[in-house]
Amino acid sequence: MLAQPLFFHAPHKESQTMPETLGPMGVLCLIFLAILSILWFFLPFAIFGIKGKLNVALQEMHETNQKLDELLQESRKANQLAAQAAAQAQATTER
Repeated sequence: MLAQPLFFHAPHKESQTMPETLGPMGVLCLIFLAILSILWFFLPFAIFGIKGKLNVALQEMHETNQKLDELLQESRKANQLAAQAAAQAQATTER
């Protein structure tokens, strides 16, 4: 008795539909490729849509940094004045 082949293919029918010829993995691959192609189509629109928002966020970040620098300078001046006042108070109490 001859050994049977590991994979037995049924004779080809001309009336078969696409899912029958592809099998379950082929159908999954087609679905995956369809979703991927749709996402790939919308990718440039998403990128250019985000670009404007990033520019606005960048401008706001620069404004925030300027305000923080101003606050830091004011804080340093206040600390210097407080240190000078403390030194003067200490000098007057020592006399």
